Amino acid sequence: MEATDSLTAAATAAARPSRADFFKALLAAIQENSADNYGLLPKGFKLTDNTLASLANCALDFGPDDLADSAYVKRFRQRERSGGK
Repeated sequence: MEATDSLTAAATAAARPSRADFFKALLAAIQENSADNYGLLPKGFKLTDNTLASLANCALDFGPDDLADSAYVKRFRQRERSGGK
């Protein structure tokens, strides 16, 4: 089976599930809904690492011991920019 849209592909590409899958899907959704793709988000819309971490913590209902922080998001973004290695 293959994903037919970028959101599904981003969230299911990993061999084993991780919180990185959520961030990949979230960033793909932001890109997909940006003005560059005729979406409603303004051109140049970006969220800070701290904001993305807060969104994940709320959306995924992480407990106090599992919280994502801005440092995790920063490392995630750097890995993605360098090819996901």
